Amino acid sequence: IDAIPNLFAKIPELVDDLALSLYPPLDWNGSKTEAWKLKDHMEEVITQLGEILGPDHKTWLDFMEKAVKHNTATVQGILIQHGMAQLQLGEEKEKGETVKEVEEKGEGATKNGVSS
Repeated sequence: IDAIPNLFAKIPELVDDLALSLYPPLDWNGSKTEAWKLKDHMEEVITQLGEILGPDHKTWLDFMEKAVKHNTATVQGILIQHGMAQLQLGEEKEKGETVKEVEEKGEGATKNGVSS
């Protein structure tokens, strides 16, 4: 339980970095990068909380995981509208793999069924 505060310590900084990237002049690449950093960290927090809290909190953790996926899909939709991503069915991001690692694997890599 002592590790829980450390899990949450980085979230405000990541949220601030994302918010700052959205101010004019808007840098779409920077905003995309900051959004994926926050998403990756939130997924890691949820995973670690699952290990710490155990199965008694599975319903809550599943809800949080769905919220992260929903928000990621919303960001992807906006990026698609602005030509920064494309809808593509194919291989998914492997568990534990960062967005940067997926992007380094090639253009065909996808996240939640949507490629960046």
